[in-house]
Amino acid sequence: MVARASVNYPPGKEVGVGSFEQTVGYFGIKPKPGEKEITPNYVFTVWYEFCSDFKTIWKRESKSISKERIKVAQQSVSKLTAEKKVETKKINPTASLKERLRQKEASVTAN
Repeated sequence: MVARASVNYPPGKEVGVGSFEQTVGYFGIKPKPGEKEITPNYVFTVWYEFCSDFKTIWKRESKSISKERIKVAQQSVSKLTAEKKVETKKINPTASLKERLRQKEASVTAN
């Protein structure tokens, strides 16, 4: 725990020191080897390292989840396209424009 020296803190600072001690106690932070008390600088250094590691892991997990979702979506699309195959007809390129339009009209009215 943070060792309190018998210092008269201003009223607002006493609340801050109490909150700091509660936070240190909640997280179970121990002082560095060879030191007697925990300083705010040490706490924030440890907190920064934790946040940095957490951010790195969060990004990695987000990428992995995104890749998995993309894979599932691609499988879904390929499944749908496999079910609905589109038939294509070769049009005679030597046929005239009128003939191609008649063929197109015939295929539309047949459907």
